[in-house]
Amino acid sequence: MDSAVSDTSPLAAAVDLGGTKIMAAIVGPGHRVTGRVKTATDVRGGAEAIVPQMAATIRKAADKAGVGLKRIAAVGACVPGPADPATGVVHRAVNLAWDHPIPLADQLSRELKGIPVTLENDVNAGTYGEFVAGAARGMQDVIGVFVGTGIGGGIVLSGELRRGPRFIAGEVGHTILQVDGPLCSCGSHGCAEVLASRSALERRIGERLAAGEKSAITQLLAKKKRKRLTSGIIRRAWKRGDPLVVEEVREMARHLGLLTASLVNVIDPQMVVFGGGVVEKMEDNLLNLVRESAYGNLMAKPGFNIVAAALGDDAGPVGAAALARARAGIDG
Repeated sequence: MDSAVSDTSPLAAAVDLGGTKIMAAIVGPGHRVTGRVKTATDVRGGAEAIVPQMAATIRKAADKAGVGLKRIAAVGACVPGPADPATGVVHRAVNLAWDHPIPLADQLSRELKGIPVTLENDVNAGTYGEFVAGAARGMQDVIGVFVGTGIGGGIVLSGELRRGPRFIAGEVGHTILQVDGPLCSCGSHGCAEVLASRSALERRIGERLAAGEKSAITQLLAKKKRKRLTSGIIRRAWKRGDPLVVEEVREMARHLGLLTASLVNVIDPQMVVFGGGVVEKMEDNLLNLVRESAYGNLMAKPGFNIVAAALGDDAGPVGAAALARARAGIDG
């Protein structure tokens, strides 16, 4: 989706704030993305230190795209927590150790010499990006499910992003699937996140290896000189037909299918879009199992599609930029 910026139309910048990295990009008409820049997030100084990092990353992206800040008419900012676009306030962000409201949009706008900033939850923005320019383009009712360290989601209904009065709509990772299941970080037991996220898969495989079970994972980790399980290593073990990994991936997919069926039974969307590192690496190996589980637990016959996200890391920036352009009244 990369494209050079060559005309004089107003542009939007997007910045995706995460616990380990900040990604910024310039997005033009037609959701064309250029000037991508990633920097490490330094969380030690709190929001006061992170906001200048976000602004600096946006400036680097503008420089890389060959445009100045004067061409930037609006900024969309993705954040990992409940966010109020009307006030520009992040209510909390656990992986940034923010446990109180922060007026991030105003602070970032000041750093950027008054460019208006629209704030959005990162997975909401990713879902919206897939809706306007990715796998769900042309749909009106869409659920996004992004599987990573945790599980996040987003909901688009009748073409509009659904946030809810407390800005927690789409927190699908905390749907309880097993009432007596493992303890989740949210304090509940048996949430989808603690059963079917990449970290849950890593935990279960690690427990079985520690108990003495054999797996190709041990050899693959040693070969790559890694201690932590990655999505790529999981894919390699799957392709080898490693029994332990096959069993655990199937269990992960079963829970993701149950989650999908529950969401579809409540919302009845046209499409469910799955994204995140594990989904990207495993491709249809995982999604076919999710489809099998989901379709077997629906109230009615399947009348919707379960598809992989198409935009990768660009989903959040594309969605955030589209929301910022709309709020600023910029066409395209």
